[in-house]
Amino acid sequence: MKQQSLKNSLIVIKLNGLNVLDVGCGLGGPCRMLADEYNCKTTGIDLSTEYIRTANKLSKLVNLKTKTRCIPGDAAALPFDGNSFDVVWTRHVQMNIPDKEKFYSEINRVLKTGGYFLFYDILRKENGVINYPMPWASNGNQSFLFKADEIDSFLKAFGLTQEQSTNETQAGIDFF
Repeated sequence: MKQQSLKNSLIVIKLNGLNVLDVGCGLGGPCRMLADEYNCKTTGIDLSTEYIRTANKLSKLVNLKTKTRCIPGDAAALPFDGNSFDVVWTRHVQMNIPDKEKFYSEINRVLKTGGYFLFYDILRKENGVINYPMPWASNGNQSFLFKADEIDSFLKAFGLTQEQSTNETQAGIDFF
């Protein structure tokens, strides 16, 4: 069974008992929500040690310390053994990572065969100029937006197959 990449999926994945990695977990809210609502074990990773410290304290505060774990680390150098996670997901992370090939390589490495990679992110629509600041970057040196077809090429190169994709561009534009 090939690994699968899902974008903003409507497909139901039964998470009960699964091992989930949240890349770019921030304060760990989704880790706690998934662990609590879907009875899975979650691991979060983020570059910010302050976010990680806070995430772990919050997990302890709401009695989810045994189901969640957040550690500092780099999404392009994941500190986990290969084939460790049933599900890997990211939300609004990829646009901050310059080395997309290394990023996807690491996700592919830690994802179990037959596992799911889910992501929700901002993608570049065309080659026009972006007027900074944006919510994820104050200038172009901090922003690494790719087009959907470029990301699809990376995913295919690592054997990830797309099951479903939903374009939320207009909803995002309406929001802002």
